[in-house]
Amino acid sequence: MTVAGVAWDPFAHSGLDNPFSTYQALREKHPVYHNHDRGVWALTRFDDVQRAARDWGTFSNAAGVDLDDTTEVFGPGNFIDSDPRRHDELRGLVRHRFTPKAVADLDAATRPVASSRCASQSIRDRARPATRGPFGIAPQAAAPVRQAIRSNRNRARAAAQTTLRVHTP
Repeated sequence: MTVAGVAWDPFAHSGLDNPFSTYQALREKHPVYHNHDRGVWALTRFDDVQRAARDWGTFSNAAGVDLDDTTEVFGPGNFIDSDPRRHDELRGLVRHRFTPKAVADLDAATRPVASSRCASQSIRDRARPATRGPFGIAPQAAAPVRQAIRSNRNRARAAAQTTLRVHTP
């Protein structure tokens, strides 16, 4: 949809190569943009986004924040799709997993596995077909990396439990 010479469709692939000129035009001409065809509203200026994020009474997330139908597919429960008090309760449950130390530990465990998977010849070869875009490697690499990380984490937990059993009277 075009509004006063500016068109932004969050699902259009045509503007993904260089969306920045569109973003600039939106900031300059449409600080609040509405794509009627998609039913999407967008705040395009940083300060406006920050104010809206802090004013949950006016700008509620309760109806969901996804532009697609993933809320309908996966159902409720994502704390991003909730407002305080429920948001704060759910966020508190996962906060410890996102401390700088926890993220650094995850990076240290993930990077070697991801690097070796991405370096494997079979992954590179499958990612090259012309029908795939620049991120064609992701489907082949993501699942094995996730499985390897979970496996490593489960082995570490099992070792810790064994150690606890040995040292517990």
